[in-house]
Amino acid sequence: MWQYSLQQCIKDELSITNNSPPYVAFQLATIDATSGYPSNRTVVFRGWLFDNIDTSVITFTTDKRMQKYRELLKNDKFEAVFYFSHIKKQFRLRGRAQIIDEDHKPLLSSLASSVSFIPRNSSSDSLSMSYVSPAQDQWKNEISRQWNGLSKNMKKSFVKPTPKDVLNGSNEKLLSSIHRGVDGKHEDYGLKNFAIIGLFVDYVDYCDLDKDRRYIYELDESQQWNEQAVCP
Repeated sequence: MWQYSLQQCIKDELSITNNSPPYVAFQLATIDATSGYPSNRTVVFRGWLFDNIDTSVITFTTDKRMQKYRELLKNDKFEAVFYFSHIKKQFRLRGRAQIIDEDHKPLLSSLASSVSFIPRNSSSDSLSMSYVSPAQDQWKNEISRQWNGLSKNMKKSFVKPTPKDVLNGSNEKLLSSIHRGVDGKHEDYGLKNFAIIGLFVDYVDYCDLDKDRRYIYELDESQQWNEQAVCP
């Protein structure tokens, strides 16, 4: 299904670029409830929720003080685009974004996959496995896993002054101390500003430009993915 095609494209793109940079970025568009305009930015793919591709949930991380965090609290609709320039493939994805932090956990009704998240046993046959919904400690562990996966420099970014605040002497001094590594803050100090965003996808437009093929994937009411080949 589309998840495995996307994962393979990520692997192929990183291989061609020799992991430089060692990550894949994509474009995320949200809706600014105040202005009514779409709001677009580049974010970094942080893998699949619970490190499990079968969830179909793409993740990235953000600072709670960022505009996109506030926008998603008011309107969780999103569109995202992965474009792989070296292998000539593109994915456009649409759905609902869910915030995951100390104060927010995805609603069970929003889980956009027929495969539940936490297996009750270790059977290798996924069709026969009995699943349960994530517990609070499992969400907490996921937040810790994603935070600990960040580089030291990335963790420091969550200690910076509030994004878009007016740059003044006090803020400049703090930025300077952070850049020089003398701000005196513990590595985990910025965790209070950290959040995961889970993209619960329900529509995918996959275009293989190299082979001139295009596919649409849609999630139906029974939470099953339907694939349709369409004209490119």
